[in-house]
Amino acid sequence: MARYDKKAYLELKELEKSLKLNSNFWKKMHEYVKKWIHADMRAGILQTEQKFHQYLSEEYKELKRNWMNPTKSNQTNLFKPVKGKVKYKGTSYKGGSIVSNRINTVDMLLTGQTIQGLHYVSSTALGGVSSYDAKDAGKIEGNRKYGREICTLREDNRQKLIKKVSAELDVSIRQWCKDKIYVNHGVK
Repeated sequence: MARYDKKAYLELKELEKSLKLNSNFWKKMHEYVKKWIHADMRAGILQTEQKFHQYLSEEYKELKRNWMNPTKSNQTNLFKPVKGKVKYKGTSYKGGSIVSNRINTVDMLLTGQTIQGLHYVSSTALGGVSSYDAKDAGKIEGNRKYGREICTLREDNRQKLIKKVSAELDVSIRQWCKDKIYVNHGVK
């Protein structure tokens, strides 16, 4: 039967505490994740393995190409004023806030507000929680039904995150070992 070694047990508990990643670490990881998702959006890659989704509506493509300014008389009928906003097919745009008119692939960056709304919420020792603004739920869910996902991480981004977490844990383990492992050389 194994003997209980209280000192060894307490040292293992201390190691366990030193391996916990604090909220500052997870906030920093959130910023990396946000940058990775934004870079992917600019490249036309959403957070699924599918790339380069196409827009379904030719009218929408024409409007986006022209910075959401109607160029044809029939396009002006697509817009309905809603308390200082312009409404088109269920989505509101404030005047002058268009940041992307790219139409060769879906980038979900028309106004840039969705990615700006991705914010850090909380963390535990095991991970962090990020969330998009509630006002963007309609855009996110509407695009999700077409396979355009931004509420997860694609495999490449997951691997980048795993490498960063592993590197941080490696530093913690090395520090713990530096403080706790002693080697005594003696003469027989």
